[in-house]
Order: sequence, then structure tokens, then C-alpha cells
Amino acid sequence: MHFSLDGRLLREHKIGVRGFEIALLPDHSWSIFTNNLRQPESDTITLLDIYDGTNGTSRHLIDGYTNLGNQLLPSFQQNRVFTHSRNDREVLFAHPLSNHIWSITSQDSVRIKYTLDFGEKNPPEDAPEMIHPDESPADAVMKYWPVYGFNSCWENNRYLYIQAFVDKQLKDILFDKQSRQLYAGWMTDDLIYCQIRPVEATDELLVGYITADDLISLEDYLNSRPEEKQPEQVTRLIERAQEEGNPIVCLYHMK
Repeated sequence: MHFSLDGRLLREHKIGVRGFEIALLPDHSWSIFTNNLRQPESDTITLLDIYDGTNGTSRHLIDGYTNLGNQLLPSFQQNRVFTHSRNDREVLFAHPLSNHIWSITSQDSVRIKYTLDFGEKNPPEDAPEMIHPDESPADAVMKYWPVYGFNSCWENNRYLYIQAFVDKQLKDILFDKQSRQLYAGWMTDDLIYCQIRPVEATDELLVGYITADDLISLEDYLNSRPEEKQPEQVTRLIERAQEEGNPIVCLYHMK
């Protein structure tokens, strides 16, 4: 659907694929995250489909997990699987249960661009085929997998970033491509406000947001640790969340 700046519907175009998130590719086809849904026409369970608007056709790029039936993949932290590159030449795709990051450049080109190697803690390649159909995928993953919940991926000329749960702790994973250094943990400077829910990145800026619920949870955590001094900026953000209840957009300048 296409809307004007004042919210009026200009036109709509139906896409013959069931999905949850969509990204426009450089060749003007559409990449669609189908989240393990069974597609009605082909009766195939998929994770990623492509739709070509010029002729109204679609096809599958990444198969889904048939053992789950029509159960959706569990989500952790942030429901976002696509990220546009800064030059709009590719779209990155990552989903919560895989340590692979795919590059999609056209309806004919999808490849694994990065693999995050945790050694013996890597998610099983056949997962979640190992999960019993009667068991909740989220419960099984959190109970048995040491690494899961990949989300919030972004990349620019210098950095590659993604979040993941490692041994039940949310970790920031940042790779500096210039120095070939890998950082993992939780960043401590003002990047923290953008990294909670990052959206897009350029070589100069990272755009993210933080919800009122995030800030209230942060306040509860800080109140449980009175021995630690609460930063003034955090105090101002919490006060704004209590007054307005709206998400706060954050900009981080890459120095």
C-alpha cells in the first residue's frame, strides 16, 4: 500500500505471498519473510520468498522447518529480519534461529554472507527439526540451546553488528572490519540507547529507538542496584517516558 504524507491511501497492490516483513530489492522485486508459513498455492513451508511485481510471480528462496507445521519461529528482543545496506545494493537477512546472515541482491541472488561461529555452541544446522511438534519452539530453544535469538543486524563500511542470546544473556556482537577485531558483551557508552532497537546504519550514523517499556524496565533494574549512580541522561529519558509514553528516536554518530 502507498500512502501520502498526510495518511491518505494512494494505491494498493496485492502480493500473492503470505508473510510478516517485506523489503524492496535493488531490482525492484520484493523479498518477503514468510516466517515458516505454509504458502497456499504451493503448500510449501518457507522462510523467505521473492515476489516479482512485473509479472505477478513468486518463488521460494529459503525453505522453512516442516517439523514445526505452521508454527511461527520464536522471536527474541526485536522482530526485524531485513536490513538495507547503506548504498542500497543489497538487503541483509537474518532470523532468530540461525547463525547465518544472508545477502540478497536480486530475485535471482541470495547467498550466505557471514556465519557467526560459536564453536560447540552453534545452533544445530537442522534446527528446529529436533523439536517435538507438541513442544513450544521458544521453550525448547531457551531450554536447550546455548546460542539463539539473532536479531537487529546492521552493517556499514566499517562495522558488522548483531545481537544474540549467549548462555541466556543478551550480547552485542560488533566486528570492526578495519582493525579485524571482534567485540562481544554490552557497550557502555551512549551507543546503548541506539543499540537496544537499532533500525538502520550509514557510515556516519546509527538510527535506533527505545520504547517507554524499555526505559521503565531499565529504571526498575537501576532501582534494584542503588549503589550504582544513575547517569543523568538515563534519568532524563526515564522522565520523558513517564510523561509521554512514546518511543524515543536515538542517533549515534560514528566517530
